Amino acid sequence: LRLGAIQRNSAMPTLMTQPGFVEVRPTDQPDNGGATVVSINGVGVALFNLDGRIYAISDFCVRCGASLALGVVTGTHVSCRQCSWRYDIISGRLTELPELAVDRFEVRIDDAHVLVATEPSALDSR
Repeated sequence: LRLGAIQRNSAMPTLMTQPGFVEVRPTDQPDNGGATVVSINGVGVALFNLDGRIYAISDFCVRCGASLALGVVTGTHVSCRQCSWRYDIISGRLTELPELAVDRFEVRIDDAHVLVATEPSALDSR
C-alpha cells in the first residue's frame, strides 16, 4: 500500500489530508500493543500502538535491515527479531547506543483520523 499514490474510486472512502501528512487507513492501524508497516512515499514506516497512542519510526533496523514492526515490543521498546538491537519506539534511538537512531515520523490524530508525516522529524535531545 502506497498511501501517497492511492487511486480513488466511488467505493473508496476519501482520505483526510493535511500538508506534509497522509492518512493511515483504519485497516492499517495497529491494535493496542501491536505494530504494522505502511509505505509512505516508498519508505517503510512501522506504526506502533502503545496504550492507544500511535508512534511511527522507520521500519528498518540500522544493523541488519530487518523489519522493526516484526520485532518484540516490551514497554516502549522494540527489539529487532534478527539481531536483538533494542530501539525506543518514541524517540527512535537505539537503547544501547543512543547516538544511533532510526527516523521518527510525527503522528497527528484529527477526530478519528490518524495522520503520519511524509518526512521524518528531527531528533530531539532525548
